[in-house]
Amino acid sequence: MRAVFLRPMTWLGLVLFLCLGAYASGPLAAEESPLLGVLLLDRDWKWTPRTQEGLSLPAQPGLVHDWQDLLDPGATRNLTVEQKAHLLANPRRLLASQHRTTLFRPGRLLLITSDDKTAALQIDLTNGARQILQAPTKVGRTKARETLIRMALEGRGPEPVPVVVNSESQMYHLPGARHLSPRIEVRALSDRTLAEQEGLRPCPICFPETNRLVGQDELERRLAQYAAGMIEDRYRVSQDPEERSRVFSVGERLMQSNRFADQGYRFVVLDSDELNAFSVPTGPIYVTSGLLKALETPDELAAILAHELTHAENHHMRRQYDRSQWSGMIGSVLGYATRSFWGRVAGNFLADTFMKGYSRDFELEADRGAVLMTFAAGYRPEDFALTLTKLGELSRQLGQWNGPDWFATHPSWEGRVRQVREMVQKLAPLEDQVKALEAHGDGELAGYLRRQASSYLANPDELHGFLEAYGSLELELQPGTSSPPSEPLPDP
Repeated sequence: MRAVFLRPMTWLGLVLFLCLGAYASGPLAAEESPLLGVLLLDRDWKWTPRTQEGLSLPAQPGLVHDWQDLLDPGATRNLTVEQKAHLLANPRRLLASQHRTTLFRPGRLLLITSDDKTAALQIDLTNGARQILQAPTKVGRTKARETLIRMALEGRGPEPVPVVVNSESQMYHLPGARHLSPRIEVRALSDRTLAEQEGLRPCPICFPETNRLVGQDELERRLAQYAAGMIEDRYRVSQDPEERSRVFSVGERLMQSNRFADQGYRFVVLDSDELNAFSVPTGPIYVTSGLLKALETPDELAAILAHELTHAENHHMRRQYDRSQWSGMIGSVLGYATRSFWGRVAGNFLADTFMKGYSRDFELEADRGAVLMTFAAGYRPEDFALTLTKLGELSRQLGQWNGPDWFATHPSWEGRVRQVREMVQKLAPLEDQVKALEAHGDGELAGYLRRQASSYLANPDELHGFLEAYGSLELELQPGTSSPPSEPLPDP
């Protein structure tokens, strides 16, 4: 066979061809990141591969709806298909990770729930901005979803909502709000999402969807106003700055850590030697000076305030009214009775409630809420059991108490302490997981998991699968961030 010799210029061309081929197959020629990824969730905002099967969409440029293509192959190359599914099972949890921009290939996600035909939530993975998209209501489910996806693809993504932060109250407002005092120093943030990530609270005037009063009917609002008046008429409000600061700081931390939609609760100290605490719908939350003297740590105070916050958040006063002998009577006279007559009727119900306390199931529910709220805020929930034991001992020493008594009107101490300790024991593995995440610099995800403690108690195995997969990720970190665990986190 005759040998083939190439001229020098031909060799040069071949080399250039091979180099260009290698260059074209390298990172710069890799498929451009898609614009939009779509996940179909169930009514509880949870996701499974089976749920995604209900999303039948044609291929479109810039769109990814195959769930395995949503995740970056480099970051997830060590993960099995099952582990990838664990990561996506609760999208809000994964979006709380500081690595969300590294984990997802698209720049934006569109979350569609299976029970909502015409609306979807669009999330910008770069800045966290969110936007509700609404399709026409008179179209079918398939057409509505196609419309939502087209809107997301054609749009520029969620527009950031600029806000200004009152540096004194730590409340954020819309720029130019007329109710902002010109004397207050404010700082600007480019997006409301950034304020929420800092744990700042929204102004209920600028953002009325966060106003708890919207969720109340007229009867509950009137009961709350009258109950607050009764308490502040019977007790003198303390002016002690140290007591007020102590209660305010713990209350603010509870609200910020638990991401209350409306953090406008007032915390009031009553100048009384009684050992007591009260709450009314939407607040205020009251605690007496006498009870403060018996509480030795911020953890104990946090448990008491969280207990009362749960009463308020769960509408226990209104629900107690619905169960009571007064049900229907107060509401029937609300529209036409004189203020004094309505006040007498409502006052009888409220006096009965304050003297006898809430029902056993409401008190136990408030105790569970206290454990979850204090855990979310990073307080030691186990100290609530100590607080209950302490107040139980005082109750036995004092015997019959003259007047309303926080601890004498609640269910048996043994059952309450047992419930708290059982919850704390079950939460201990999650506490270890959270601390491991915090140590590796992923505080945002750790905070989210703290707030989801009730979901963990209901299904610890589901969270175990997520954390095992998350610990196996290979992430390219931004400068200044800590490395994730090189091995899976310990089992919960």
